[in-house]
Amino acid sequence: DYEEGTFTASLTAATPPSTVPTVTAYYTKIGRLVYYQIRFDDVNTAGGSGDMSITGLPFTVGNVSTAGPGPAMHSFDFDTAHELTTWADTGSTSLIVYENVTGAAWDIFHITAGANRYLQVSGCYTV
Repeated sequence: DYEEGTFTASLTAATPPSTVPTVTAYYTKIGRLVYYQIRFDDVNTAGGSGDMSITGLPFTVGNVSTAGPGPAMHSFDFDTAHELTTWADTGSTSLIVYENVTGAAWDIFHITAGANRYLQVSGCYTV
């Protein structure tokens, strides 16, 4: 089973930005593994606040305990002092963004509202 395609990813939060940024993202599905690449370039998150997430994964997440390699994530102008990663819950089509501040416990990342935000995420999960 092999498939390539695109999907619409949205960058949102508990209180979504006034205009929710959306992009065309890419996936490759090989058997039960789905590899994804999402890139938000120069987006505006004004009006957004609270827990940040990325919605619109192309397939529903299966058993996360058998997921493949963890995500690679790079951000610019969100909060460069924190380590960021994503987590996908079983049965969802969303990525929750987590942060770690100087070796402290992981916590859900709160969106930073403003213009000129960049976020690139790639990883895989099982269906």
